[in-house]
Amino acid sequence: MVRPVVIAALIVAAAAGCSARVAYDSVQNRQRLECQKIQDLSARNKCLADASTPYEDYKRQSESAKATK
Repeated sequence: MVRPVVIAALIVAAAAGCSARVAYDSVQNRQRLECQKIQDLSARNKCLADASTPYEDYKRQSESAKATK
């Protein structure tokens, strides 16, 4: 009986992680679209660089910021 509960918990945990990743990617894609509207090339490039942070880096930075509070 314990085994199905553990499997269900793992599935829920994995789905939550995937949902966070999908949401992050969606926001990043939206930000890149907004960056394309910037006329100034250096400002556009900075915006695109900021909007290209890999999810793993974002997550690590977020966890680090939470730990310092």
